[in-house]
Amino acid sequence: MDTNLEIPKNISLEKDFIPQNLVVNALIYDDKGRVLLLKKKEGHTFYPNYWGVIMEKVKRGETFDEALHRGVYEEINLYVDESNVEQLEEDLFKVWKEKNYQVRRYFVGVGDNEIVLNHEHDEYMWFNPNSNEDIDITPDARDMIEGFLKS
Repeated sequence: MDTNLEIPKNISLEKDFIPQNLVVNALIYDDKGRVLLLKKKEGHTFYPNYWGVIMEKVKRGETFDEALHRGVYEEINLYVDESNVEQLEEDLFKVWKEKNYQVRRYFVGVGDNEIVLNHEHDEYMWFNPNSNEDIDITPDARDMIEGFLKS
């Protein structure tokens, strides 16, 4: 596991905090309780060669929910069934690389569907969240997996 990874800092929301980026994180899970991890390509801007969840910027004029649907479709070629979506209670507010982020997180059940990756990822795996397997997982994905285990 890479111990030199720069980790975004979670902060308490302050009245003068203005997010420069709105982001959706989506942890995808199947009927067997496994979570989908996507491996970023070597040249990717954020966490190259790391396993993670879907991370999608919200575009101008788009809602968080719209970004969730678009992001899941763009990254793994699946449509989201709204009845299988759980939004986590609170957004996260982070500072990373001198930028402010507001992150909305979702758990999304997809059943047994074929995954088709986009150009950002090298591969995917269905990961048992109770596993002790030592792989490089992004900090946000690790946090979401821990939350998934508690839900």
